[in-house]
Amino acid sequence: MTKIKTVWQKLIKTAANNYQDNMVNSLYNAKDKINCGEEPLSDAFAILELTARKLKDTKLRRATLYDIETKVPDRLQDLIDMALSYDKKSKEFKLNI
Repeated sequence: MTKIKTVWQKLIKTAANNYQDNMVNSLYNAKDKINCGEEPLSDAFAILELTARKLKDTKLRRATLYDIETKVPDRLQDLIDMALSYDKKSKEFKLNI
């Protein structure tokens, strides 16, 4: 399990724990819940979209967060785990799923 160190990671984790309907709504609700600014929210969206494209074995070409949620929802937890392992400094994932 990845250690939560940054606000964008906390935002993704909170959204995943309180998932409702879709990740976009869950992220906005998490933003309100942890009372963070727009920058962590933007980071969370960007990292989730990047992760969706990097997620392996989805049988989707250039997948988006929406594609993962709607077409292969069983991989959503993998997407979240992989996103939480992203290192913004090195621009690499510590976990490749």
